[in-house]
Amino acid sequence: KGHPTIVAPLVFTDWLRLIPASLTPEYWKGELSPDVALPFYYEALDKAVAELTAKYPDRKIQLVAHSIGGWITRAYLGKISEEQRKRFSALVTLGTPHKPPPEGIFRTIDQTRGLLRFVEERYPGAHFAKDGLRYLTVGSKAVTGQLPFAEGNERKLEGILALASYLPLCGDGYTVGDGITPLSCAHLDGAEQRDVDCFHIAFVPGNGVRLLGTPWYGSPKVLEEWADFLD
Repeated sequence: KGHPTIVAPLVFTDWLRLIPASLTPEYWKGELSPDVALPFYYEALDKAVAELTAKYPDRKIQLVAHSIGGWITRAYLGKISEEQRKRFSALVTLGTPHKPPPEGIFRTIDQTRGLLRFVEERYPGAHFAKDGLRYLTVGSKAVTGQLPFAEGNERKLEGILALASYLPLCGDGYTVGDGITPLSCAHLDGAEQRDVDCFHIAFVPGNGVRLLGTPWYGSPKVLEEWADFLD
């Protein structure tokens, strides 16, 4: 679309740096903080920002983040200084589960071990919109969660997998979403919000092999529904 673009340089082995955090009391209590668990992700963002800034010193940076990258980027924006935040003009999140799990059993099995709750409590909604940062959240309504014996949904397998993902995220396995992130979790208060019809992902993580018949947020037709937000 004509935008100079750099992908934050993360590799699969970087995620192994989560292991030390999983051995802390905070992890097991579900009270993990991004500063303990996510330095490797912050470092990758810093490298991408530095590269873009060196190439285009007069242009502000727009952040486009998919899935958990969306709330991790919110944490990153909260960690850096106010002066550093002035480098950025927009944050777009695609299929990001922004809301922490509801209280009760779902909170105890929180897959983020408290990280998402940390972010939402400290930087709720479109938190830095007050400083001029533009927010767009994009979610999908393509897949309804369902039980194996349910009838009337042509996306049956996807619906079964969706139920298993939606339930711990929002407490409702029968809602709609992109097959991984329920639509009810994908938006931030105060952000521009758009709903599309696509799957969470359309390639095999790690090797990038494309899956046929599964458009995702980056597929050409879906891209047209949100990319106009970018300056």
